[in-house]
Formats: sequence, structure tokens, C-alpha cells
Amino acid sequence: MLWMIDCLIFGFCFQSRYHYRRQISLYCSLEKLYCDWHNNYFKPSQQIQVLNNLNGLKSALNFSFLSALIDASNWDNHQYGIFSGCDQSHIKLNHDVLAVCYDQQSNRQLQFLNYCQKNLDKLQK
Repeated sequence: MLWMIDCLIFGFCFQSRYHYRRQISLYCSLEKLYCDWHNNYFKPSQQIQVLNNLNGLKSALNFSFLSALIDASNWDNHQYGIFSGCDQSHIKLNHDVLAVCYDQQSNRQLQFLNYCQKNLDKLQK
């Protein structure tokens, strides 16, 4: 898993500094992320719960980046496209991922990154 390493410039941190919560329930545990520059690192400051369905996920992704705990056991040979090889009878949650929203023109959601950069600029002045 690739992680951004330049916390102070881009608003992302080393994996060891990424503070997240794990929950397993009937709902997906997804976190709404905000910049918190209090200790010069990036961490979630509020948690939201989204129903485990496509519309709930779409709605949350249109608002912010999300972290999710997933089963990536069968991803060894997957190279591109939508993965559909999940074994629903033997789920082993073993990877944290950061989900990012793309619009219909394949533009990444930049509202969050712009917010982070503006706050960093204020700190540097």
C-alpha cells in the first residue's frame, strides 16, 4: 500500500502517524476526515456512519475522503478494473484503504486537499 509521506506539505502522513479507528458492525465504519494541524499531523476529527450500500457510500464520498477496513486476501493477481472475486463466506478484514471520489470527468475530489493547503499556508505565515 502506497502512502504519501510528506505530512507538512500535502496534508498526509506516514502510515505509522495516521490515526484511525476500526469498527466492525452491520454498518461500514467510515470516517469523515478533516485537517488537524494542532500537532502537525493529519487525523480524523469526526466519525460518521454510512449504511453498507452503494448509495450510502456514494453520498459519503461526495462529501469527503473515507477510510475503510476491507478484505484484500484475494487481490494478489488483480491488476486493474473492478475486482469481483470476494468470498462472502470467509471475510477476513486485513487492509485499511483510503477511498477517494472521482467525478464523471475523472477529476479527483480536490475540495479536501484545498482546505488542507489553505490551513497549512496560514500556519506558515
